[in-house]
Amino acid sequence: MFSAIDLLREEDGLRAEFLVRAQTTMSTVDGWGTEAGATPLELIELAIHELRWPEFNPLIETRRSLFPLDIRHLDLLAAFDRDWTDREYYRRYRSHREEGRCVR
Repeated sequence: MFSAIDLLREEDGLRAEFLVRAQTTMSTVDGWGTEAGATPLELIELAIHELRWPEFNPLIETRRSLFPLDIRHLDLLAAFDRDWTDREYYRRYRSHREEGRCVR
């Protein structure tokens, strides 16, 4: 997932495409990004945390308004926080990935 985030940082032209795919994911009842053309919700959360694009806010608000009883939008909003609870999970994931690279 960090490779995708790195690519989004490097290639500004991918921003709009990623946001469209994130919108597709957040506009479905499932909301996990398992359908064709969607983006995994975990990648969207990581992108929110790492990139902090303001365009994520209206997508999250759309999710909240489409599915008011579903609280997944709260996890998406939480990803904006510098002290995001899940940041440790992703930090460990990145560390293990980088350690694996060094071994090769």
